[in-house]
Amino acid sequence: MTREMCLDYAKYNIRVNGLVPGETRTPQWESTFNAMPNPEEARQGLLKKIPQGRFSQPEDIALGALFLASEDARYVNGHILFVDGGLTAGFYS
Repeated sequence: MTREMCLDYAKYNIRVNGLVPGETRTPQWESTFNAMPNPEEARQGLLKKIPQGRFSQPEDIALGALFLASEDARYVNGHILFVDGGLTAGFYS
């Protein structure tokens, strides 16, 4: 959908990009893990899959959004930006 919208709206000088956040520590995220039978084991199992070795903070995701909205990304269009510490890259290796 992002790429299709990019093609449709580029002629109006509108850029369309997508942002895919990784595992982000928020109150809802914490509640989900705390409800699991062994929360710490679940966290550590997931953490092992993230190459950067940490969960993201909301600010990490916000920085990706700020980049895409900035003039620095003026020629970025039709792109999907994964802000996930490399988690997705590991799915394909």
